[in-house]
Amino acid sequence: MENDVSTKEITEGRDETIYKLLYVNRLRHVLIVGSENKLFRLYHLIHGYESVSNKCGINGEHFSIVFQKWSENKYDVTTRKYWYRIINFYSQTEYESIQNFYELLNEFLIETTGKNLEENAKIE
Repeated sequence: MENDVSTKEITEGRDETIYKLLYVNRLRHVLIVGSENKLFRLYHLIHGYESVSNKCGINGEHFSIVFQKWSENKYDVTTRKYWYRIINFYSQTEYESIQNFYELLNEFLIETTGKNLEENAKIE
């Protein structure tokens, strides 16, 4: 069954990015991933965002792929485990894994874009 909504209607006037989504999630995770702020939920949210973005031609981002390689280099591991599992392995608690993710994300963004998460999200 084909959707009657065109890509143009979905993308017109939009300026959402994966970085804006992550920034908002950091501030108010209950609105995005629910009351249980778990890294695997955030991973799946990012994966879903990228899947829809790629299908609709929005942004064409491949954050997960690049962040995966960067995380493996950061932790000096080569694995078939997703980046969220790597971060969880090196964290004591789920809360710590979320904190570690956002610290790593800022480090990653500064290295790759020269801007932190807030600057990449272009929050005004």
